[in-house]
Amino acid sequence: MNTQYEGSYVFRFKASGVSPSGSQFSRVKTIAEYVRVEVDPGQTIFDVRIYQQTGNLVLKEYYVIPRDKFGGYLGPGYPDQIQFYATGGQWVGPVIDYNNGIYSQLLSYDQTQGQPEVTSVIQGKPIKLSGPAIPCWWICLIIIIILLLIIAWLIIRKRRP
Repeated sequence: MNTQYEGSYVFRFKASGVSPSGSQFSRVKTIAEYVRVEVDPGQTIFDVRIYQQTGNLVLKEYYVIPRDKFGGYLGPGYPDQIQFYATGGQWVGPVIDYNNGIYSQLLSYDQTQGQPEVTSVIQGKPIKLSGPAIPCWWICLIIIIILLLIIAWLIIRKRRP
């Protein structure tokens, strides 16, 4: 039985046989367990977006998508297991459960005071803010530039005696 998914599992064990005295016997043991998602920080996404900005006052939404080692989502329904911590600013409201495995919280701060550092803790495990990803078009552009430089170098090299 595959128990990698959150949910209830029932195991039934049955043993039957004949005792040394010749009597037949049969026993059944049933065990029920509820398997919960065990969040894996390496599979969990933690990111931020600007929600609103008015002058120097910034409102950012920090969000996490907690997952286990199999890619299964935590929730919906577990905002009590999600904590956000900031070195500055003020949290606006409680943790929001979007009912799709995404949890977030809004942080308001004055950007003249510097950008606060934010961390998240899920099931007692610290989650690091995901770094900025390089967009695919940047990677393609860099590869094209490198290829053009190689072609130019080969052409110049071929023209020299």
